[in-house]
Amino acid sequence: MVLGIVVFVLACLVIRLLFSERVLKRKIQELAMQVSLLNQENERIRKRLGQEKKAE
Repeated sequence: MVLGIVVFVLACLVIRLLFSERVLKRKIQELAMQVSLLNQENERIRKRLGQEKKAE
């Protein structure tokens, strides 16, 4: 009986960890996309500033 409870609790913990891992992986992917978009915007701004300096 006690062994069954321990196994059940361990199974619940494993399921929770797997779910948490999936959520974290998705959030990491979202952050990577945001970083990529910010880098693209940064490059556009730098090019625009470089063109403005050349025009002066």
